Amino acid sequence: MSEQSPSDRAMSPAQSEDSGLAADRGTTYATISIPRDSGQIGIVMAERNDLSFPPMVESISGPVADLLAPGDRIHQVDGVSTIGLSNQQIFSILCHGEGPAVIEIEYSFPEYISQNSLCVTTKIAQITVERENGCLGLTLRGGGEYPLVVTNVRMNGPVFKTGQIKPGDRVLRVDNVSLLNKSLSEAQHILKDVHASGYTNLMIEYDVSVMQTVELSMGPLLLEIERPMNEKLGLILSNYSSAVNLNDIYHSSYKLNEVQPDGIFIASILPASIADRCGALTVGDQILSIDESVVDNGVCTLEEATALLDANCVKGYTQLHILPAHMFVRRRGRYKERDTKNSELSERIALKDIFHGEIRNAVNTEDFQTAWQRQDPSWES
Repeated sequence: MSEQSPSDRAMSPAQSEDSGLAADRGTTYATISIPRDSGQIGIVMAERNDLSFPPMVESISGPVADLLAPGDRIHQVDGVSTIGLSNQQIFSILCHGEGPAVIEIEYSFPEYISQNSLCVTTKIAQITVERENGCLGLTLRGGGEYPLVVTNVRMNGPVFKTGQIKPGDRVLRVDNVSLLNKSLSEAQHILKDVHASGYTNLMIEYDVSVMQTVELSMGPLLLEIERPMNEKLGLILSNYSSAVNLNDIYHSSYKLNEVQPDGIFIASILPASIADRCGALTVGDQILSIDESVVDNGVCTLEEATALLDANCVKGYTQLHILPAHMFVRRRGRYKERDTKNSELSERIALKDIFHGEIRNAVNTEDFQTAWQRQDPSWES
């Protein structure tokens, strides 16, 4: 291959992996290697009329699904600039070289929310993913001095099916191998190693909203939780609250059904799920209604309430009426709701759309609290 003059080369400054942030365009450059598999690369490029701009990846499939992401711009292939080349010419270079294709890409490096927000904290979880054809279905970017951030989760891929890994999450470990200070190519090589079982454990760091309004509430809350269609909230329900102290039960004369109010309660929350990330739900919260369907006071069974939660979300969010777990306190030998009113019954909190599982609204409604008092005479005003 003949050596190119400076004027023939791509406009990016990247000559090696992870050359850093491009301040003028808010993007990062990286050089990665992708396999040439019998001439089938698995890349679809967006149509372009102006060949003075590098081509953009429109969709991906096959082995490159863990290496590229839609939106990546390809600046060079095997050292040849893509400026001035048609998509067909670029595909010819991609498919007919020897060994893996070395491509230089430009991509957007997402800021994860916890970097710049006081309303977000972070958690760590280990997610087990079953590979399909050796692939995980996620794309990493960053590396070196930057965290390794998930920039793309392939629709219906293995990672997508877990419902627990989202763009913006940071991958800390793959099985027992730490990714701390690893370069992008090193991390991609580690990700490609397939365990004999076909399963891979990914340790991720993810963002969780800090909902002080929920923590300080003194009455039922109306929550609207952002939820993409076909994704589950990640809640497991029970007929008993876990907000009570079981040690007190064992050392008292009260029977279980006398100290724990019957109803629909959150028994557990799947780590890194939509319910976990929203930051408004806690184990022990009582569910009063789901999408305007009342579930408390024996109106529906546990199975029916679970079916309501698992139903496809067509409107983009799930609405929950809850009584927070901290409202259950020990008083006069039994557990009951705290007998205080919320001084801001009409308060409405609307949060910025920042990540999956966001709380659209958290509302204390006077009408709803009045209805609760009518249903439960033990609520003292």
